[in-house]
Amino acid sequence: MHGIHILHGIIHDKWENHIDEHVDELANLLGLDRDILDFSTFSLEMVEGRILSRWSNKSFQEQQESLFSPLLAYAGEIVRRSVCGEWLIIEDKNTGTLEPWIVDEYRRRYDIIRLVHPFMDDLNSLCLKARVEVTPKLPQK
Repeated sequence: MHGIHILHGIIHDKWENHIDEHVDELANLLGLDRDILDFSTFSLEMVEGRILSRWSNKSFQEQQESLFSPLLAYAGEIVRRSVCGEWLIIEDKNTGTLEPWIVDEYRRRYDIIRLVHPFMDDLNSLCLKARVEVTPKLPQK
């Protein structure tokens, strides 16, 4: 028997068509001016700083569900722009849960869940900026 997928009920059909709304929601949840969320890796420092200043590990657990989708969208969109890629929503074969990925022009896939998930259980693991910055960059054509 398989456990419940971490994204169960979070990603829906056409989720990737609403990135701007997810980012608006992230700004609202964090109390940040939407203009700060400019899809730069620097802006991830602002996101991380706000999360760390607002919640302890215990209180953050109560916010996980509302923050997970917006954080996936924001971090994923930064990667997508960085690699000139596209969103790809894949159904997990074992659970039927939809997962967001980025795919570049060489068909390489970037697992967005792995960027965000590690710190969802422990704020001390928060390092979105570092994870996004090590994502391979493609030479410009």
